[in-house]
Amino acid sequence: MNNKAYKVAVFPYDYESFPIIKYRNELEKFEVVKIFSLKGWGGVGKGALEIGKDDSKDELIVQDIFDDLKTDQFDTLWLVESEHTLEDSFLFECIEKMVENKIKLFISRKLTKDQLMRIKEICKKEKVHTLLTEEEDEYFADGDEQIYNLYTPVISIAGIGQKANKMELQLEVYSRLKQDGYQVCWIASRKEAVLFGGETFPQFMIESSLSEKDKILKYNHYLKLLEQERKPDVFLIGIPGGIMPITKRHVGNFGIYAYEIFNAVTPDFTIVSLYYSSFKKEYLEELEKLMKYKFSVEVDCFNVSNIEQDAFSMGSILPIEYVLWENKELKDKIEEIEAGEFPLFNRMTYESMYQYMIEQLNGYDELKEIY
Repeated sequence: MNNKAYKVAVFPYDYESFPIIKYRNELEKFEVVKIFSLKGWGGVGKGALEIGKDDSKDELIVQDIFDDLKTDQFDTLWLVESEHTLEDSFLFECIEKMVENKIKLFISRKLTKDQLMRIKEICKKEKVHTLLTEEEDEYFADGDEQIYNLYTPVISIAGIGQKANKMELQLEVYSRLKQDGYQVCWIASRKEAVLFGGETFPQFMIESSLSEKDKILKYNHYLKLLEQERKPDVFLIGIPGGIMPITKRHVGNFGIYAYEIFNAVTPDFTIVSLYYSSFKKEYLEELEKLMKYKFSVEVDCFNVSNIEQDAFSMGSILPIEYVLWENKELKDKIEEIEAGEFPLFNRMTYESMYQYMIEQLNGYDELKEIY
């Protein structure tokens, strides 16, 4: 029996939100019944998972939000992140149309203060409730300037850069661990994790008022508190951003989040996700050294995503553009890769990656196989 509290329509849908739709059955309170986009974005009329070049069949079809909208089939509009730019005029027109029909709003999209204020005004006028994922963090640091040891195994997932399948990987691992009966404490790289039972990336980690030292200490003390209170079988930690700048023109966040988190905690198993490309074992050797000497982290395996950075855009001052590849093309590309002895996985071999991870973690009494 379906006991989820909200029937939800997702908007504006494109590849940025693909992972949360692929794993939507893991959502704790949301049942996704509609997916909306805009015609100019190229997804309207396609299957929901087709957007991510995924071979899985899906009964949900992406619809244009302004085409013959029937709001009797859902009670909440989930406003999500998107790769495409959503003009304010479309945003506000859509929200006005929703609240006129008494549809609640749930917002996980990053908005400006002006946008958020305008949305709250629209909702207040129609007496419609607005829910936000962002909340003020409690202060977790206890004033003791030390790094506490964690006695719970820690799995970390990092990416060479942005858009390297990190969220998909986190949801895949999280889902499998839960299915096998493990109590998982997931601190994610994206705030949508709270809807799956995880924890969002702590707000204090992006505050400019805290020094890097304080952020490292606070993140460590935060994990220690979670360990003491929840007694999980395993921690799953997603690292926001990339581990290094892509080019001098596209610096990302210089791998700062990775530096802070890996100073706060030493993972027991680390996956690094790579872009779709041809490379040899020398490339993996250099990445292994970078992780070891920059972050003091041992890489346990690599994942090759189905996302490629457009080489021409990398030489421009404009944002990097990305290309999505079909699973068959990903398989062909991986067959070209000379990885040597490095464990190398992809979205078609997640099962093997998971089994490999469990085998590597079998030394922990707290993480016993449940088969």
